[in-house]
Amino acid sequence: MPAIGATFNEAMRAPYDEIADWYEHEFLGPQDARAADPLGISHCLRELLGEGSGPCLEIACGTGVHAATVAGLGWSPVGIDVSAGMLRHARGRLVIAMADAERLPVRDNALPAVISVMAHTDIPGYPAALREAARVLRPGGALVHVGVHPCFCGGFADRSDPAAILIGPGYRDGHWTKASWTDKGVRDKVGAAHFPLPGLLNAISDAGLVLERFAEGGAPTPMVLAVRARKPRPLPTSGMLVTPDAGTSRGGPMAARGSNEHEDGPQFHRDRREHGGAAQHLDDDRLAALAEEERVEAGLDDFDPDEVPPATDTPPQPTDIRETEAYEEERAELRRQIDEGEIREPSERDPFPPTRYDD
Repeated sequence: MPAIGATFNEAMRAPYDEIADWYEHEFLGPQDARAADPLGISHCLRELLGEGSGPCLEIACGTGVHAATVAGLGWSPVGIDVSAGMLRHARGRLVIAMADAERLPVRDNALPAVISVMAHTDIPGYPAALREAARVLRPGGALVHVGVHPCFCGGFADRSDPAAILIGPGYRDGHWTKASWTDKGVRDKVGAAHFPLPGLLNAISDAGLVLERFAEGGAPTPMVLAVRARKPRPLPTSGMLVTPDAGTSRGGPMAARGSNEHEDGPQFHRDRREHGGAAQHLDDDRLAALAEEERVEAGLDDFDPDEVPPATDTPPQPTDIRETEAYEEERAELRRQIDEGEIREPSERDPFPPTRYDD
């Protein structure tokens, strides 16, 4: 049995290859059963991933059953898995590659979104997979984790009666097990990893991602837990205050405390005294330098105007207002009022616009 944290290596492929056909045709059930979404898996994925564009990588995608949901949100689904048997069913549903979630064949800061859907219990080294997901996410990109609920699902939980879930010993210990209350699931066939809730959330945070939003699925006792976390954007250090124990933050009440220990602290306070209490504004050259630093840290290329394609829309053409229908209607109404004596027509003796106050 693999230990928690072990590499999800070549030896782990065979069990999933063996159950691939059963998983696709029996475990997932017919299409109408999947569409009913009884556990709220698709609902959680739609809620936390949201609409977007660009590639969305699913780690341990299995047979690619969630690709349609991702595509329906506007993303371009891409999936990796170690099991050739699973990927055989995924072909045609999304772009696929055979790869290990702990060693993604993707460059740093490349993707706007990464998802893990009902897969973390299949990856003993899930913390390493999360670190890989954080690596390939671009700054500001989102990770969406949708998985079995660690508090109510596992070898320690008996869900034979959905209205009265029995929780036994074992929740607090991270482990790999085939223990299951049913013989119709994946755990009893290939085993599953268990991560207690704090361990799961800490693994996401330790990967350098910022926890952002949560959701649950299944009733009456949740069976699914979903988490959205985001890769923070790099912040320039110049013009900011860093406290010894609070990290980097923008200038403000929290940043001001203890700022004398930072090399920019004295300069900051001197600027405030010399400018009547207002912080000194950075000049254009310094702002441009900061912008370039941010671009370098984000891995963006320099802007090249020659690479920008020409505009394809037709520029607006000037319009003579005298040729518009509205102008003709206004003139006709004005002529009617003059003809019927409602207003006087301007003349050299009376050049001012007609008004009812003359009556």
